[in-house]
Amino acid sequence: MADHAPQENPLADAADADLARLIEDAAQICADAAAERCGACPAHRLAACREQLWACGHRFRELLLRHVMREQALLAGLPCTEAAWKHRIRHRDHHQEFVCGYNRLVMDLGRGHPGGHLQGLESLVAAWTREHVLVFDAELAALLAGK
Repeated sequence: MADHAPQENPLADAADADLARLIEDAAQICADAAAERCGACPAHRLAACREQLWACGHRFRELLLRHVMREQALLAGLPCTEAAWKHRIRHRDHHQEFVCGYNRLVMDLGRGHPGGHLQGLESLVAAWTREHVLVFDAELAALLAGK
């Protein structure tokens, strides 16, 4: 995912590479990631998939928390302008919405078939990159550059 982030974005860092590795690792969990195929897997295979999925979910949580903590400090350092204030509120709210979505996904990881949850995790990571990093973080970088 790092190659999708703007080159001039100072917020892009090792977390982008970590996120790309997470996506690659999640894709390796199951070659048949369709939920309807999980029913054909033996119990030990389902358990292994769930364990790997939990590990990927935990790594994503760590990346998400690091990102939020780092950005909260950056947001606090923005100038006292109306544009910065509006961005700060929208950015913080987006973090909260995203964390809530992540929590809903994680609550369901132990139930149902791992393939469906794998697709959910992949969608969540893609949404994070598309909706947050490329929009909110790019706006934050622009505000910081104009400081």
